This record gives sequence, C-alpha cells and structure tokens, in this order.
Amino acid sequence: MSKIKVNNKVYELTDYENEKEIEKALEDHSEEIFREGKVFINVKKLIGKNNKGIPDGYLLDLSSRIPELFFIEVELDTHHVIKHIATQILNFSLAFDEDKKGISDAIIKSIDKNQKIKENCVNFAKKNNYENLHNLIFKIVHESKFKAVIVINESDDELEKILQDKFQFETQVLTIKKFESDDGDKIFQYDTFNEEIYNVETVSRSSEQKIIDKSKFDTIVVPARKEGFKETFIGENRWYKIKFSKEMQSQIKYIAAYQIRPVSQITHIAEIKNIEPWEDTHKYVVNFKSPAKKLDQPIKYITGGKTKSLQCSRFAEYSKLIKSKTFDDLWFEA
Repeated sequence: MSKIKVNNKVYELTDYENEKEIEKALEDHSEEIFREGKVFINVKKLIGKNNKGIPDGYLLDLSSRIPELFFIEVELDTHHVIKHIATQILNFSLAFDEDKKGISDAIIKSIDKNQKIKENCVNFAKKNNYENLHNLIFKIVHESKFKAVIVINESDDELEKILQDKFQFETQVLTIKKFESDDGDKIFQYDTFNEEIYNVETVSRSSEQKIIDKSKFDTIVVPARKEGFKETFIGENRWYKIKFSKEMQSQIKYIAAYQIRPVSQITHIAEIKNIEPWEDTHKYVVNFKSPAKKLDQPIKYITGGKTKSLQCSRFAEYSKLIKSKTFDDLWFEA
C-alpha cells in the first residue's frame, strides 16, 4: 500500500467511495490540475441526437494560439475498460459530430452562471478578435477536433493502449489519487494537464495571460540519468518509454537530453528518424537518424532561476535551443 508522510502524519492510498467523490476532487483542484489559461466547465448535460451521452464537463484551453475544446470524463478504475470507459468516449465523439449547437449552448449557459469564468472568457475574446463570448465558444466548438481527457483514480497500460491504438482522436489520461490519514484527513496526488507543454516557468511573466503557440515546438527535451544516458541515448541511438500525444509527434523533429543532477545541463541533441510504439504499452520509442551530437554550448539549469527543473519531457524550439545558455534563455519569456 502506497503511503505519503507529511508533517509527521502518514497518509495511505485509499479508494474513492464513489464517482461523485473523485468528481469533487477534480472540481476542488481543477485550477492546479489544468493550470493557467484553461477553463474547466463543470456541467453535465445530455448531448447528441442519435448518439446520446452526458460528459462530466468540458475544458476550454485558452492558453494556446488556437483555442481548443476537450471533453472531460471522470471514471473509477473499477469500471470496465472497453464496455464502459472506451464506449463512453467513443459515444461522446459521435455526439460531438452531430450536436455542436447543443454543446455550444450548454457551455455558454454554464459560463453565464459563473462570473469569474465569464470574465476570463470575455477578456480572451476581446484580446483575440472574437466578436463576443458566443462567437468565441461557437468557433471553438465548431473548429476544434474532438479531444477528451479521462480523469481516473488509477490508470494502467491496458486502458491507455486501447485509447492510443483504437482511437484516431487525442485522449489524455490524468490520475487523481486519494490518500487518507487515520484521523480522516485527506490529501490528493494528481497529474497536471499537458505538463510537457505548460510546466515551464516558476514566475509568471506578468499579470497578462500567456498564449502559447504549440505549432512552434519541434524538439522534445527528456531528463536522463547517467546510466540511461550513456547506455541508451548515446549507446543505442534512441530513447524509450516516452509519453506524448500523436498530434505533437507529427511535428517533433529533434530530441535533446537533459542530464539530471549533478550535471544539470542539456548536453546532446539528435535528429529523429521515427517514433514507434514501445512494446505493449501506451508509450513510445524515439529512434535517431544518427548518433546524438554534443551541443557547442550546454544549456544549464540555474537554481533559483525563473524556469523549473526538468522532471518530465518538455517541448522546445530548436532555433532557440541551439542559441541558449540557460533554461531561462530557452523557456522563459519576460
């Protein structure tokens, strides 16, 4: 049984009592999970005509140059992977194709009831040349491809591999785990949305919302321990067990290695030959065209700098990477 110790209090991994409890955990921690520029619309409404369903909510990603819509489905790991979870997501994708007006109306009605969310969306619309709130939501819904986020207490390779292999659309899986102490106190451990894209800065550049142009990313930077770096990145001309979306794979041309402490530097880069599924998992192996080259100028992580250390893969721009001397040069925008 997994345990966490916080301030001398021990918390044990505990099952949720029901689906409503994990839905409440998502609602309470949605700002931390989805992060700045994302709007969680907590609304349940029947959608679809021939294919009907009730999503657990929607996510508006207003941090990207092109706003996107994600369907939210909250599940427990006790639900059958194919009969329940995968079927629900497939049904939502069909309902999305046939009932965009109903989805737009449901989202707008929910936004109108929440002043904080409404202000965020209206401000985004004004700054990005949308006529008004209704025009913003209409365009997001009608111009977005179907995408989904499954929030679950415990994921496994079977679920994520089915989503990866059988569905053409993007589906992300985020976990929220509950830990409880003997006296009933609860804490939660959760994944963050699109961490490889958004988990960059420790200091906000300003009070103005940052807009990210994901289309500029062409490089993935991966953290590597000493043994793995020498044996695999250098010795085998590849890097495996990488998790990132098919959508991003199509535009990533380079892979760079960040050697973790005590080196704490991005030191090598390689051009990508291809990206393939890694064994019987939901992750991938990146094969290099040729052996990785040492950067003329290693890129240093500066303790106390404006940019976070690398705990997971992170996207970057090749043109900036080859000129950078520090993480802040590469990722922080003043």
